[in-house]
Formats: sequence, structure tokens, C-alpha cells
Amino acid sequence: MRILHVIHSLDFGLGGPPVVATHLAAQQAQCGHEVGIIATESAQDEARVEALREQLPGFDQVSLFSCPNLPLKEFAGWGPGLALLKKLLDRRVFVHLHGVWDPLIKSAAHWMLRLGGAYGIAPHGMLDPWCLRQKRLKKEIALRLGVKAVLNNAAFVHVLTENEGRQVEKIARNTRVATIPNGVDLGEVDNQETLDIHDILPELGGHRYILFLGRLHHKKGLDLLMAAFRRIAEQHDAVDLVIAGADFGERSTIERNVSDRPLKRRVHLPGPLYGSRKLSVLKNAACFCLPSRSEGFSVAVVEALACRVPVVISEQCYFPEVAGAGAGIVVPLNTDALIDGLAAFLSDAEKCRSAGGAGRRLVERRYTWPVVADRAVDAYEQFGLVR
Repeated sequence: MRILHVIHSLDFGLGGPPVVATHLAAQQAQCGHEVGIIATESAQDEARVEALREQLPGFDQVSLFSCPNLPLKEFAGWGPGLALLKKLLDRRVFVHLHGVWDPLIKSAAHWMLRLGGAYGIAPHGMLDPWCLRQKRLKKEIALRLGVKAVLNNAAFVHVLTENEGRQVEKIARNTRVATIPNGVDLGEVDNQETLDIHDILPELGGHRYILFLGRLHHKKGLDLLMAAFRRIAEQHDAVDLVIAGADFGERSTIERNVSDRPLKRRVHLPGPLYGSRKLSVLKNAACFCLPSRSEGFSVAVVEALACRVPVVISEQCYFPEVAGAGAGIVVPLNTDALIDGLAAFLSDAEKCRSAGGAGRRLVERRYTWPVVADRAVDAYEQFGLVR
């Protein structure tokens, strides 16, 4: 089968979609499919792409195509970006779109329809009510001027959770929904070199730590985590907080909140972590915490589970399987509930071990890339997309 993934960016600092597109493409290539990825030129992380070619099995078999940014004039039918899309898009190719707002997504969908071909689209949580309230007017206009049509004309909408499927059905007429979660590469988790945590975060000084891993953005609930940690720090004098990720506006707020306080020595901001550094920090965490206000399906949560780390997440992460499997605690979006969830693990080593083992078993059953890739190809075939 010929498969082409289309996404704005391959920069992992932007969160889950680039991780999903690259790993899904690599796994599909390993299964013998002919796979490519189109991303805009200005948004490719070249160093990360080269590292992926070396470290991610199958990615060296994936063809990468750089598309110029698409200005509005290209919707009228000319420009180098559309020239590339016309060259690559073919009715015999299944096109898997990642995201909803970028002009590249709209253009690729438009040209597939003109060719009589088919595409699927993965919103990656971007149609969550909380997300739609951000820059609300701009998004309402975008929905009316083409995004809703892209959803309506898709062969299917790739949603990450059943909850996301219900959200999509409120916006678009298209009820052809395929629930395909994100995954993790267990080979990467198990075989990646584990570094000494003291070489990565020497300032820990032997303390245990709670880990947040993701974009430093208001929607991730870092203000709630900071408020909870102030109380946790009073109860546990040898527990620190590590907040790792690219800054999307929250780093300065965190730094102001801990300045001139004893807490400053116990909150660590190492920036984004990748590869062996990321996995080493994950594997050594006492617990992982994501108190998000809105989440499609967090890759970081699945990575933590794969590393046998118990997790404390908000209900808005839409991952009830965590609690069902005994792999972590799902809490309402408030500080008191977050404190109780974190304290439950920090005070009980046996509970941590039990949850860690349950999380690993959950990932092995449902959230590995081979499982996810098979479900994606099944969706292509189910909706009659193979020609």
C-alpha cells in the first residue's frame, strides 16, 4: 500500500502530532508499505530527523518531502507548495492528514478530492472544546471557510479516544470515525542507554522527583501542579519537581512563582529532553503528573506507563484506562485532588511498584506502534481506501 502522511511540522518540541506521524510512518514502512511524509520546510527539525533515521527502526525507509509554506494565494491554484502536492498526491495513495488548522492540510485535502482520491484526518485533540475556546473567533471563521468541509469530506476521522469522536461528531457531519490511540516503541524504551540521572540533573542531590514532561503551556495545568507541589513539598522534604519541555509561555510564570523562596531549589526546568536523556529522566521518576485542561491523547503518559512509572493525570486527559488498569490515578481538575493523588504514590512504595507493573502491561496490550499501525491500516481498508 502507498501511504502519505501530511503534517505541518516534524519538530518534536511542538508536542504529540510530529511524534505520532513519524512513528506511525516508520512502523508502516517496516510492515512493507511505501510510506512518505510531507512537512513544511520552515518547520522541520533537521537534527531530529537525522537522529530518527539512525535511531527509529523503519524511518530510514520513509521518504521525506519538504513543502514551502502555503500562503493564501495558493488556495487559488498556483505556487510552489501546490506544485509539490500535485506531484505527490495520487488517487492510488492513501493520504493521512495530521492536524486541522494549517493551510497545508486544507490544500492536501482539496487536491485529493479533485483527484477522486481519499484521505483520513487526525485532529489530534485540536477540536476539544477547551482548544476551540482559544482564539475562538479565528477558529470559528476557519471552520466555516474550509476546515469543516475537510472533516465532512474525509473518508474517516482518526480520533484518539471515544470522547474525541463525540466531540468531532458535534462539529462535522462525518460520522465515519476510527478510534486509533497513540503508541510507544517498547524496543526504544528498553534498549535505549540509561544515563545516570545525576549527570542530567545534578541539582536533585539524591531527591526523588515528580515529573512533568510536555510543552510548557497554560493548557497543561502547570499552575495547578505548582500549587499542589507547594503543599507536597511541605509534607515530603526529599521530593522535588522536574518540569521538562519546550517553553510555550509558561516558563517565566513558573520561575516567578518560585523566585526568592526555598521552593526554588526544588523545582527544576531542564528544557526539552529527547532520546536517552528523556527516557532516563522518565525511568527514574517517582511518579509522572499531567494535570492538563485539554488533551487529545498524551504520548508522554504512554511513555511513562511503558517505563513502569505510576501516573497522576486529570480527567481532561481522557485516559480512564489508566485507573481501570490500576496503573495510576485520574483526578478532577483541582489542586486538592492533585495533592491527594500525588501523595498516594509518594507515601507508598508498594503502590508505586504495583501501578508501574500494571501500566507496562497495559501498554504491551494496547499501545505499541505495531498495534497502532495495524489499526490504522485496518481503517484504510475498512473504509474502502485501497485501490
